[in-house]
Amino acid sequence: MKFKRLKIKIANVPIEIQIDRRFNNIYNLISQFNKYNKYTTLKIKISKSSTRSVNLSKNFKQINITGNNIDDLTNPFNIIGIMQAIFRFAGIHSIIKNIYLLHGSTSILNKQTLCFGDDGKNMAKTISSIECALISKKYVGDEFCFLNMNNKKIFSYSFIPIHLRPKVKKHFIKTHKLLLPRNKYKETKAGYFIEPVRLFKIIKSKKLSAFIFPHFNNKLIKIKQLDSKQKEKAITACVSAHLLKLIYPNLDRMKFIERTDLIKLRTQKIEKLKMKLIKELSLRNPIVQIAKSFPCYAVYIKEPCDITQIKY
Repeated sequence: MKFKRLKIKIANVPIEIQIDRRFNNIYNLISQFNKYNKYTTLKIKISKSSTRSVNLSKNFKQINITGNNIDDLTNPFNIIGIMQAIFRFAGIHSIIKNIYLLHGSTSILNKQTLCFGDDGKNMAKTISSIECALISKKYVGDEFCFLNMNNKKIFSYSFIPIHLRPKVKKHFIKTHKLLLPRNKYKETKAGYFIEPVRLFKIIKSKKLSAFIFPHFNNKLIKIKQLDSKQKEKAITACVSAHLLKLIYPNLDRMKFIERTDLIKLRTQKIEKLKMKLIKELSLRNPIVQIAKSFPCYAVYIKEPCDITQIKY
């Protein structure tokens, strides 16, 4: 079996990628990352196999991604699955660079850069970020955002598509009369994908203003600034979520291997696993520093549009 080789940098992490020579679409996708020409011990191997799998080595230095038809990147399960594995792998190693992969979507509203994050209890990250971007016309990234604590800036990659689940797409079409352009991605039960550059101006890197943790409820619309203990708990979930799902795939909602997208998450023993991961990756002190550096708000809304009516 022959492989094409690329050396790239993701979040300042150098990685060698070995790609089955038959996987031209995956090669072209990964070619969009910044190139790197020096030695690295970190490797991602993407190969053809009758069985789908994502396997991380015990020392975290290599990840193997396999499958038969995974080069079809118009298939949402392929594009999101491969991107999850690659970004999460980079996220493990970006920690030593003081750069952290967040489970959140980021956009601009009223000149503020807001990361709509996962505090372990909410599922409104993407829809909230797009609501804001429809006003500002400025977007940073969906799902895979990195926070560089060296300069307090948040960044993503413009070629990573926005993932709209069916209910989210329906909301934007019905409520905002949003005309979503045709694209190369197939629309399936897993949702609809669109390149962010086709909707908004992409902001490559910007100083983060605040973390917002949105929640839907039937009560009054309100915003609550989190205290230090609440902030640390929310940031812990936001910083650990992607890495936790790489090491414990059964916790993931979108499953590359099974080609399923669950409505309910499996949360058995999740707190114990989270604490174990934070200790293993020495994340405790960074989490405390992130919590001290940025205001964090829990926002309670009735409708997605309400997110833009609150003053942060």
